[in-house]
Amino acid sequence: MIRVAHLMNDLRPSGAERMLASSGDQWKELGVEAIIIGAGRQHPFATELRAAGYQVETLPPSRSPGGIVAIARLLRRLKPDVLHLHAEQMFVPLTAVGRATPSVRLVVRSIHSSFGTERDTRYIRIRRRRMSWALRLGMQPYACGEDVADHELLHFGRRPEVIENWVDTKTLSRLDEVARQRVRQELDIPASAFAIALIGDCAPVKNHELVLDSTTAMSNSAVVLHVGDESGMSTNERLSLESNEHAHNVRHLGRRSDVADVMCAADVIVVPSRREGFSLVAAEALCSGRPLIASATAGLDWLSSFPSARLLPLGVRDWTTALDALVVGGGPAAEALARDRQVALERFSPSRGAKNWVDEYCAGLQGAADGHNRAHP
Repeated sequence: MIRVAHLMNDLRPSGAERMLASSGDQWKELGVEAIIIGAGRQHPFATELRAAGYQVETLPPSRSPGGIVAIARLLRRLKPDVLHLHAEQMFVPLTAVGRATPSVRLVVRSIHSSFGTERDTRYIRIRRRRMSWALRLGMQPYACGEDVADHELLHFGRRPEVIENWVDTKTLSRLDEVARQRVRQELDIPASAFAIALIGDCAPVKNHELVLDSTTAMSNSAVVLHVGDESGMSTNERLSLESNEHAHNVRHLGRRSDVADVMCAADVIVVPSRREGFSLVAAEALCSGRPLIASATAGLDWLSSFPSARLLPLGVRDWTTALDALVVGGGPAAEALARDRQVALERFSPSRGAKNWVDEYCAGLQGAADGHNRAHP
């Protein structure tokens, strides 16, 4: 049995937490005892993670000296074999804490997003130094997708190995027309209405205003189903919503645990982000069998391998035209959606993701053992 401590910030219903929630059984089947540590101020997703079978520990934020000390003490008590870092912040001192913990023989880090751009020259210099320090300490980095790995190589001089993200394929595989009609009725969506699913917490990089402006310009009416926290709504998004309120039929659904059901109820799922790491929403859309429109931006290039997905420039005219075409039946054929769905359900399954990680854990632990034996013949 391998004992793995997953160290995160606030435990929220976001990417890594949702991935872990969907893979609790897979870790156990592969001989891994996984523990989740949330070092932050708020942990609204802790209950769901415990329900998935994890031991969950919560601590003060890792940015504080007290938080670092608390993490060090907890690791000594838990005695994990592997420390798996999921956060961008403080990864150098946390690597050092892991390496100083007697039981920890391997420290790995998931890079969940594309950090920095060519304009962020100072940030890039600083992060390059931090990555160099962490690597010298023995941290092993992994990217969540090919686009993220390419970004790391371009800006930071090293291309990490890739272990692609996964989604809750068990739930997504059950979606069918019966579920679709049930959810539409529950959400009070008229049978004839064209529904657009906009999934994710509001933030400037998510570019939700592109969808709002595009629906305003559509020749056909549409209902926008927004799932996510709206507290981070950008000024542009708020202005777009307020200035065109009469034209927007937006359902503000807030955070929900039944994201798959909302996707099933939609006629199209949209990802208008200015950039992404690896979009779980896009992967979920493919697994749901619904049409998908996404922006042709960094972090979404991998969608080009799915014929039914459509990548568009960041322009209202292109998005309006594409959405109007879907209303009148100009979307991908049912056969193409079904083929892509089958491919996606296999590619993004928790079983595949967990096995990929366990293989790396085992290889890293074996390498650590071999190195120890060479140093102490």
